[in-house]
Amino acid sequence: MDREVIEMARSVNLPAYIECVEGLTPRRRSPRGLFYLSPFRTEKVPSLHVSNRDGIWLWFDHGAVECTGGDAIEFVRKLKDCSFKEAVEILLDFDGHTGTSFRETNNKGGIGSINRTSGFSGNGSKFNKIFWVRDFYEKLPKNYITTIKKYFTDRGLKFHEELGCKVHFHFNDKLRYIVFPLPNCENVRGIELKEICNLQKELGLTNERKKRKCYGTKTIWAFKRDTSRLLVAESIIDALAGEIILDDNNISLAALNGVAQVAQLDQVIKALKSKKVFLSIDDDGAGQEANKVARQILIQNRVAHEVLNIKQKDLFRELHATEMKEVNQHAGNGG
Repeated sequence: MDREVIEMARSVNLPAYIECVEGLTPRRRSPRGLFYLSPFRTEKVPSLHVSNRDGIWLWFDHGAVECTGGDAIEFVRKLKDCSFKEAVEILLDFDGHTGTSFRETNNKGGIGSINRTSGFSGNGSKFNKIFWVRDFYEKLPKNYITTIKKYFTDRGLKFHEELGCKVHFHFNDKLRYIVFPLPNCENVRGIELKEICNLQKELGLTNERKKRKCYGTKTIWAFKRDTSRLLVAESIIDALAGEIILDDNNISLAALNGVAQVAQLDQVIKALKSKKVFLSIDDDGAGQEANKVARQILIQNRVAHEVLNIKQKDLFRELHATEMKEVNQHAGNGG
């Protein structure tokens, strides 16, 4: 098994895995980590300690001469009584930063159903995608801050440097793209490219459609801030518009990047422990079904929620109202 694959499994956020997948909650906190009731036996006094710095766990088995411990792989091996390879597969099917499962939706089961088969294939194609996209993202230049800032401000949005956006020049398309790392720049497993286009094309006033490309694994985009409040939109741009429309600079943001990812919302909610969620998903056929699944997930997790209709296009039209009027007049005059 590739060493980089193994290191990726070892780097999974073990407390997030324990809480989201195994359903354990920390019973006590210390400056060095968290204490849980041991999943290896029935007990009332927490004996499992997990470091919040390097993810190393120790089980202080009462009555044993020495404590047991290790990294995330060893934890899963002991808990599941499985092989080293099987433990790696289990951990790699989990995004350790946001707590989001990366199992893709099952096309046969429709929205909301999850493919329970292992995400690891013999040829490692899934992980080759992740390695390729990380390498691609890391090699992109970092000296286009002015262009990136303008992309957001032109659309009535705030620029957040911590999102890790970059610029890509596509030689075949002869176009420039803003690159969004998914789910975030600290744990890149996919990227979304959005074309940097002019006013007319942005507003759909031309016959050409804006181009969008996605590479790597399909996952929810997340911008973590105050996790007690979460806005979930269908696209990254609409999510970023939400903080403007809601006038809330601290709300956490998430984007489905396609309604097929709505099933992943369950793990996101469990990881963030949000108390209030705002949903803004398109009201078309697929969007209505996704809204239904999302509301079911929130009800099951006993999370208060509110359905909104947030569109970045509304901000854009308001910001460029004068220019739009001139464009329409020019078109009406046959120019």
